[in-house]
Amino acid sequence: DKIVIVQKYIRGRELTCGVMGNAGDKKLLALPVVEIIADGEFFDYHNKYFSKTVKEICPAKISDKLSEKIQEYSKKIHRTIGCDGLTRSDFILSKDKKIYFLEINTIPGQTEASLCPKEAKAAGIPFDNFLEMQIKLALEK
Repeated sequence: DKIVIVQKYIRGRELTCGVMGNAGDKKLLALPVVEIIADGEFFDYHNKYFSKTVKEICPAKISDKLSEKIQEYSKKIHRTIGCDGLTRSDFILSKDKKIYFLEINTIPGQTEASLCPKEAKAAGIPFDNFLEMQIKLALEK
């Protein structure tokens, strides 16, 4: 193509965090942080659903302080963009402990193998309740 985006590669740990709530809600629910370990592979569709080496660790094995910081960033991103329902924000934690925001997924997966349902499960929210919570948020709009 004639237009490209070039970004510096940042080596680090891949972390992700789901958030539930509607734009304007005073209180948003940040789910537990997940760490994705792809063992040198890209975390693409094939590796997500078919790889035997990719690990999704929930909750991530990081400090409580770091987990809270990622959850706060995720809520701030959700709120700033004006999102409703469920979002998932992805980050890289560099070796020098800087947090880099990569992207927000405004329609994260909803299968039991998807990241946000795994986060909900780690928070003690059964899959059916997790879906019901999202339906209630949609009806509130």
